[in-house]
Amino acid sequence: MKHISFVTTLLLSVFVSITAYAGSYTEKQKVIDAMYRELSQARTATDSLLPMSNIYDLMPRTLQRDTLMWRILSVARRAKNTQAEANMIRHLANNYIRNDSILSVLRNLADSLPGGPERDETITFVRIMQKTNSLRFNNDTLPSETFNKLLHQDIYYETEGNDNIYNHIVRLYSICLYIGNKSQGQLLEEYIDKLDKLIEQLPPNTYSLRNTFYVMQAYNYAECSLPEKSIEADKKLLKLITSLQENYAKEGRKFRNYDDILYVIYTRMLSNHAALDSAQIELYYDKAIECTGLRPSAAFTNKTTPLPQIYYSLAHHRYKEAIPLIKKALKSKLLSNGRRRLLLRDLITCADSINDKSTLNQAMRDYTALLEERLHEQKKEKLEENAILSQASNIRMEFDRLKIEKSKTEATALRNILIVSATALLILLILVFILARLNSRTKALTLKLKDANKKLTEERAQLMQSRDELAQARDTAMKANNFKSDFIKNMSHEITVPLKVINEYSRLITDFAENEEDKKYLNSFVRMVELNSELLSAIINDVLHLTEIDHSTISIKRQHISLATLCQAAVNGMSHRTNKGVEMTFDKDISPDTTLYTDPQRLQQILNNLLINAAKFTDSGSIHLAYTVDKEAGKVIISVTDTGTGIPAKEKDRIFERFVKLDSEKQGAGLGLPISRLLARLLNGDVSLDTTWKHKGTRMLITLPIR
Repeated sequence: MKHISFVTTLLLSVFVSITAYAGSYTEKQKVIDAMYRELSQARTATDSLLPMSNIYDLMPRTLQRDTLMWRILSVARRAKNTQAEANMIRHLANNYIRNDSILSVLRNLADSLPGGPERDETITFVRIMQKTNSLRFNNDTLPSETFNKLLHQDIYYETEGNDNIYNHIVRLYSICLYIGNKSQGQLLEEYIDKLDKLIEQLPPNTYSLRNTFYVMQAYNYAECSLPEKSIEADKKLLKLITSLQENYAKEGRKFRNYDDILYVIYTRMLSNHAALDSAQIELYYDKAIECTGLRPSAAFTNKTTPLPQIYYSLAHHRYKEAIPLIKKALKSKLLSNGRRRLLLRDLITCADSINDKSTLNQAMRDYTALLEERLHEQKKEKLEENAILSQASNIRMEFDRLKIEKSKTEATALRNILIVSATALLILLILVFILARLNSRTKALTLKLKDANKKLTEERAQLMQSRDELAQARDTAMKANNFKSDFIKNMSHEITVPLKVINEYSRLITDFAENEEDKKYLNSFVRMVELNSELLSAIINDVLHLTEIDHSTISIKRQHISLATLCQAAVNGMSHRTNKGVEMTFDKDISPDTTLYTDPQRLQQILNNLLINAAKFTDSGSIHLAYTVDKEAGKVIISVTDTGTGIPAKEKDRIFERFVKLDSEKQGAGLGLPISRLLARLLNGDVSLDTTWKHKGTRMLITLPIR
């Protein structure tokens, strides 16, 4: 565990200081030279910042690059660019994380920044770097008194919550570093979770603090065998990297690159493959391998320690492929004992699965040796963790005891004050109450009576106004409705007469044809005129019928009729409306004649509407009219079946709504089916879509009583 946060800090160092350009040295130098030429033409400090930043992103980590960082800081201060100044202070703090004196200088520079979120973030980041330097790189340990003070402050913050959040972040980070030096267990996880809650309260653009924490969180969770939490932290890290890339791109810093850290992240996520699904495994593996093609350093790491390939093979149970890769990785001196132990465990699993006795025996020996070493470390860590827990428990108990004593003292003083105050207040209240009671009764009764009279007068006026408005609205609506009905009737009459004249004159066209061929040719146009006239007439009649139904002025004249005769007449009258090649039939032999007591005109209208609809949507095949008689139920069911485009079952109710057309390119106003249903219901029946019809086309059903 002592190595965990150390490696974490190294990862952070890679994260913040990474350079972008992946080209060859010659190509990179050419770009740097071009940036220097651009820099030489800059006239102000502000103009110099971008080319200098791009040069910084391109340069390798050398003394020359360190010098450039200080120059950028100086230029940012002269340009009064607080964001760039704070950003470079953080970069320098990360770069000089092992140098106490320079970190102190940077802390003073951070303190001199103008007040605001940038200053708070930068000061906190430098303080964390100082703590990391003290506890990780200089092998210092926190004195017991200092650690006790940190625990005291943490408990105080939890209970009182009146300290600065940035101070508490540094405090919790220090505690995590201290515990990380001592043990790897639940206590560390508990304090990392507490720190996580604080980090999530920070503004979204506090990238440096979030970076520092997420890297530490993901690595420690992975080492503590908490794969789900580790993956979640890495996902936050990836999201944050995306935001950083977008922000740098907006600033014009096109050479920033994070492929090295992305390689580390995706490799760590693959190490938790047991908590990933197959799609995530494929994605993260492809991303890790892609990074090796973009960054030579990632490619070198992968070549010596091919961890992505190992985890990918293990996730897919390709144990034979994994064994040589694990053996190669175990030769690397960069592996920590923890990672070496986990790889040996995986090697044992692979060797056992394919019955590789030689590999299994050697791996077992190596694994046993590391386990013995680890058990010894864990025993020591457990003792130290118990000591920390005991220490924290004692501090909390002492804090609670002092808090209780303080509360008791404050409660006693408060009780005495309350007794004296209550006695005086009670006497005063009695006097005030007696006087106020006498005075308020008269005033209250007067005000209530006055308010009641005023409310009654206002409510009466409102009721009168509402009544007049409702009567006026009713009269207006009735008048508008009558105007609409008269207009529809007049339009029906005015349009019907010209339509008849058009039809008559269109027939005269053929009379002037000089021969049969011309006459036949002209007849096709005459037929088109007649069909469109009929369509327009039908639309007008539909609107007129709908108006009559709405006003309940339509008359129903029932009489005994022959259903077969009526059906045959409907087919004969509508068969000319079909498309070429479509046959409209009624088989009276299959449907024996039945006498109905109904209105023949309305039933004829319903049949015509359904047959016209079927003809309109049937380009080939047939339209068949038939009926069946259910004597027990006392009803007849008439069906119109076509082989047209069909109607989806989910539209079974919508097609009976007014002006609804499933195919907007077809002629018609969308009133045929609504009128047919309304007429059928006036005849004590109904029209519906047969949703049980599974063949091509549509079947519409008319249900009517026999008597």
